[in-house]
Amino acid sequence: MAFLPIAMAVAGTAIQGFSQFQQAQYQSAVAKNNAKIAEDNSNRASYASQIEQMRSDREYRAQEASMLATEAASGLDVLGASQVASRANLQRVRGEQASDIRLQGEFNVRNLQQEQANFLGEARAQKTQAWMGLAATAFDIGGTIAGSPKGGKAISSIKHSLIGGI
Repeated sequence: MAFLPIAMAVAGTAIQGFSQFQQAQYQSAVAKNNAKIAEDNSNRASYASQIEQMRSDREYRAQEASMLATEAASGLDVLGASQVASRANLQRVRGEQASDIRLQGEFNVRNLQQEQANFLGEARAQKTQAWMGLAATAFDIGGTIAGSPKGGKAISSIKHSLIGGI
């Protein structure tokens, strides 16, 4: 039973290599899932910023309408220079607010898209690591067999014992 230590070493290397392969495959799947979550979050962030921008616009329009109604109810000339300037200033502030909301939304979306790209890169790296680890395991097994004191006789002995002497 000279082949038993070699067989044990080969089996141990194979089990370790397969375990590492499975772990890297799992990490790749987790990274792909995280990329999908980041993509979904990016879409939600874009939609949320659009909703926030519309809400802000409605609030400013309501404030402008209230200002106009108050001026008219007070007997002021709604076309007077200061009244028109006040409403123009409110419209300018409304535009700035909308721009700020849009820019923040775009910033959030870009960050989430970058996160998605990072996760996809991680998934590809893990997948590559899995296959490279499996290849390294095959080389380790070959080295264990070839480096045994019995050399090629060990391979013949393992084959003979696996095949059953046929």
